[in-house]
Amino acid sequence: MDREPARTPASGDSSGLRGLAEAGVMYLEARSRLFRIEAGEAGQHVTRLAVLALIAVGLVGTAWLLLLPVVVWAIAKLAGCSWQPVAGVLGIAHLLAAFGLALHLKAITVRLSLFGETINQCRRDAECLRGKSHGTN
Repeated sequence: MDREPARTPASGDSSGLRGLAEAGVMYLEARSRLFRIEAGEAGQHVTRLAVLALIAVGLVGTAWLLLLPVVVWAIAKLAGCSWQPVAGVLGIAHLLAAFGLALHLKAITVRLSLFGETINQCRRDAECLRGKSHGTN
């Protein structure tokens, strides 16, 4: 059984493949750099929202546990009524405040756009690969 000698690629083939590989590596490097930048920004936004949410929950919980019994007692004593209706009204007021804060946090998260530039760049890349140009519609 005769073995066929290994063929060496023509010089054009080798440099073409090398150029293609280098272009691919440069492409991936650029995309990873963009991803790292946007990941850092996303991390800052998510951290800020998490801290705001934790502060809000802590404030509502602390106010509820520490101040409400004292306030209920004082109002009930001044009004000369039972403590139950006073506690109910103040409880509803605290829940409404917490609900308003939750709506504010939801509005912030709806406007938050994470990895927007990476997604747009990938869409442009896909259009280029399909043969569309940026300027034509």
